[in-house]
Amino acid sequence: MWVARPRTHFELGAALASASWGGGTGLLLGEVTGDSVFDGRELLPHRRPVCFDRVVPRGAVRPPASMQDPRSLFRVTVDPAAVGPAGR
Repeated sequence: MWVARPRTHFELGAALASASWGGGTGLLLGEVTGDSVFDGRELLPHRRPVCFDRVVPRGAVRPPASMQDPRSLFRVTVDPAAVGPAGR
């Protein structure tokens, strides 16, 4: 799974988690659903549609210290037991 911060790009169908949710205790989990779009008039002109369908606890990342990575885009492993079914 990839953790994304603003201004990063993904392949269609890639699983990703984004930013923190619930006061920093969870991560939004979703999938890239479409192609890149550019609108030069927007503050963040490069965009990709994503369908976020669940929240996983931040503590589900293994090892937990991997969330301290300072890069905008980095890979992490999430405990499968914490992910559960989509749409939860």
